[in-house]
Amino acid sequence: MDRTKQRDVRQKRVHYAEGHDITYAVAVRKLLVLQSWAFEKTYKTECECFPTSWDLNLKFLEVREDATASLSVIFTRSDSENVELEACIWVQICDFHESLIFPKQTFERGSMLPGDVLRETVEISSFPERREAINGSIIVHISIMIHFCHTDTD
Repeated sequence: MDRTKQRDVRQKRVHYAEGHDITYAVAVRKLLVLQSWAFEKTYKTECECFPTSWDLNLKFLEVREDATASLSVIFTRSDSENVELEACIWVQICDFHESLIFPKQTFERGSMLPGDVLRETVEISSFPERREAINGSIIVHISIMIHFCHTDTD
């Protein structure tokens, strides 16, 4: 099956005083039928102080009929700016009415240097009343937050 036809991606970038955020909203059709799903992106902050680059690899390794799943996140800092930054990723899985199917997952690391990797795999279970939602289309919201890259100019 051609997985490129299984999703539509929207993105929104925000730059603010403490850092940079990017949010992706990915439409996925029939996650249970797919049984596994991957999302890979390279994110460049385009920061005026310390421009950095990050590689995200997010995977549903297995989606089971009981509405449980293995979720893997690998987030790698791929630039060479020698500055410690804080990174945080939020993952929310919702139906098309924006009702949560699984509890929101947060992955964070307080200090990341070039080449550092945030790597986690978690087992997630749907909310009991939302189990049937994985049979339909869902939206995976992925937020990446990079903090403390701006210098104090006072």
